[in-house]
Amino acid sequence: MAIREVLRERAHALAHDLLFPSAAAVDAADRLPDEHWSALAGAGLLALAADSDDLGPESFALAGDVLASLAGGCLSTGFLWIQHEGTAMAVARSSLRDRYLPGLVDGSVRSGIALGGLRPGPDQLRVRAVDGGFVLDGSVPWVSGWGMLDVLQVAAVCGDEVVFLLIDAVPSDGLTGTLLSLVAAQASRTVTLHCAGLFVPGDRELARMPLDDWNEMQRWGSPLNGFLALGVAGRCALLLGDEAGDLPDAIVRTRADLLAADPPAVPAARAAASVLADRAAARLAVRTGAASVLRGSDAERLRREAGFLLVFASRPLIRAETMDRLG
Repeated sequence: MAIREVLRERAHALAHDLLFPSAAAVDAADRLPDEHWSALAGAGLLALAADSDDLGPESFALAGDVLASLAGGCLSTGFLWIQHEGTAMAVARSSLRDRYLPGLVDGSVRSGIALGGLRPGPDQLRVRAVDGGFVLDGSVPWVSGWGMLDVLQVAAVCGDEVVFLLIDAVPSDGLTGTLLSLVAAQASRTVTLHCAGLFVPGDRELARMPLDDWNEMQRWGSPLNGFLALGVAGRCALLLGDEAGDLPDAIVRTRADLLAADPPAVPAARAAASVLADRAAARLAVRTGAASVLRGSDAERLRREAGFLLVFASRPLIRAETMDRLG
């Protein structure tokens, strides 16, 4: 069996055997259990970004399918996994590969991302060069994994460039986090990150790119995030069984659209995925009946998760497409 199919099967088995059976407990917890991190590493699922030369359609499809399986088992796990993979990919293509990638692959180094601080405003995350390295000042909204991670990939503005740095995720006078209360995925420990004169050694630079190029990329959004919604929709369809209606076929079509989407097509594909998850969760709630309003039931949790994914990692173009589909 090809290695990609093995990894798909491992992700499916992990979701079936561990993630979904413990999803209600994790939903009520304040952090992802260490067991989940260990299980991801043990299944070889932290190694997907290790080959920096393999970035083609088949690898993207694998990442999407693994993400959908994990998110359909436990949204917090899928949420943190894809962010860890994003940093592993950046490290794999950088001068820090030999130093950090082995730990990112075997799970001894846990990572996340802090890429949302580039929007203009008084709290924009900025970086300036100093002797021996860099200094960061500003804030980053929506940083997940706080208190569970070892390193963070941070993006900050420096003139007309974006500088990507790998920082230690250790609270200090210069690095603090304000915990947010989310309607779903609370175990992801998502914070607003604050940097105040945080020094970062010069050898922690990952990459640079023009700010205009970054803004153009962000305009469309990432198709990969749509697989979070696809995972929630898939779990609802499984629970509905024979009463899933057209959901299985719609999931297949939406997956194909996400995989095929070029940048201008991403907003429509993302909107379709999130609205599909919302419709699937609503169908499950109606089928479940009164029990779906009881805190901790599968239907109740999946309804909240679907609502969360209607707005997660959205962009103006995605929002407009989603509003059109909601009517």
